[in-house]
Amino acid sequence: MSVKDTDKIWEMNLPKDAKIVLLYLYRQEGPTGCHPSIETIALRTGLSPRQVRRQIADLKKRGLIDVKRTRHALRPEHQVNHYTLHVTRVADTVAALQNVIRNTGQ
Repeated sequence: MSVKDTDKIWEMNLPKDAKIVLLYLYRQEGPTGCHPSIETIALRTGLSPRQVRRQIADLKKRGLIDVKRTRHALRPEHQVNHYTLHVTRVADTVAALQNVIRNTGQ
């Protein structure tokens, strides 16, 4: 995780709880992806599981994350959330749009 990318998250126009969830997911992303449970995210962020679900839904709606549910490899009776983050792409798009607005004088 780079400081530059976390700075992009802090600069986004998001509710604080959404930023906390997004930063936690960003920090958990690794070579095998990002797949903490709702309960783990809640425990680590200090939010309730319901708050975490709401923030994840909001982040999905904003296009900052995708969530795919799959069966657990070792325990097929369980499902796992796999999170794909789009923070850099979205932040770069917002920055580009802000530059266009500044350059057109509006």
